[in-house]
Parts: sequence; structure tokens; C-alpha cells
Amino acid sequence: MSHFVGIVNRRIHPEYRLIYLNLRGKGEAIRMFFKYHGIDFIDDKQDYNSYKNVKDTPPLPKMPRLIVNQTLEINYTNCILQYLADKHGLIPKKAEDKAIANVWGVRLNDYLNQMRPWFYCFLYEDLKGMLQERTETIYNTTILKDFAILLQRQLELNKTGWLVGHELSWVDFYAAHITDLCLTYGPKDSLCRFPTIIEHHDRIYDLPELQEYLKTRPKHDF
Repeated sequence: MSHFVGIVNRRIHPEYRLIYLNLRGKGEAIRMFFKYHGIDFIDDKQDYNSYKNVKDTPPLPKMPRLIVNQTLEINYTNCILQYLADKHGLIPKKAEDKAIANVWGVRLNDYLNQMRPWFYCFLYEDLKGMLQERTETIYNTTILKDFAILLQRQLELNKTGWLVGHELSWVDFYAAHITDLCLTYGPKDSLCRFPTIIEHHDRIYDLPELQEYLKTRPKHDF
């Protein structure tokens, strides 16, 4: 009987197809959400090297894109995460916390967009020589003088270990992912002045539901 119930439960999930690049970037927090909930999805990774040759030729669809049951299409990381959390859990309970999570979702989108020229130094051979300059002008300005200060302040104000409310919510995956990019690619110890952020990152990346995925996920750049 329990086996039958398990089969039924798997079947009632919508068909999800996540379309993004073969990078972590703006798609990784969504992948982590799916893995945390044990939800099957099609991880449609477009080749970055092919995409970059046409990305300046409009019109192009916004990525990431989530296709639900081959009919509904949702764009933008924060909007996709909000939708999935509403369907499967991890929406903050209080209206005030929902509002703060939504604000942070938009802000996190903005941070990744602002960081794009810095990311390109790792992805484009002809830009690698600009890494030091862009670290000083982009990484330090966006992360150390903005993201890290505001994220640490929010975590200290909330006092629960989560970004909003008293429980894990969708926005925790997104914030922790950006922290992870900084820890992986940013200057060594650049976040040492922000221990609360690192604690939050570790709390998300130590979730038992994510361990198998984190150990086996492809070694993509960003």
C-alpha cells in the first residue's frame, strides 16, 4: 500500500523542465530547491559556448525558464522559486516575511546582473587579464560594500539563522548560492568579516537533503 501511495505521489507532480545554461549561475538555486524536495525535473542545460555566440542577437528568451506541463512558462530565478515554494512548500508564513523575501529575491537578481562583467573574466579567455581590475571595481563594490553588508544585517535582525521568519524558505537557497559563488571564486577570505553570512551558507549547504546532489553535481564554472 505504501509503495502504491509513493507511486501516486510521484505521478501527481507536474512535469518540470528547467532551461538554463551548463553553468550554476541563475539556475543553481532552483536546482537545489528541486533536490531538497526530491522533485524530479528535466535539467535542460544549454551549451554556454554556443549560447554566447548568439546572445547578442535578439530576441532571445530570458533564462532561466521553467516550463510546467509543457504549457506554463515562468522566467527569472526569484519568480520561479516563489512559484515552486507556493506549490511545494518553503513560502514564508507571515505576510511581512513574504514581502521581505520578495524584496530580497529581486535584489539577488540585481546582484548577479551587476556581477556579470566579473564572471566573464572566468569564462572568456580574452578577459582573464582583467580579473584583478574587475575584482576591485565590481566584486568589492557589489559584494563587500553592498551584498555582504545588507545580508549580514538582515540575518542579524532576523536572529533565527534564516533570512526571513523562523524556518527555511526559498530565498535562503538563492542567498546561500551567491555566497557560495563568492567563497568559491572571490578572493580568499574576502568574506571573513561577515561570519554570519558564512554560517548561513553552511546551514543551507549542510542540509541532509542536498548532500548527494552537492557531491555529484557537475563541476560547472559559476
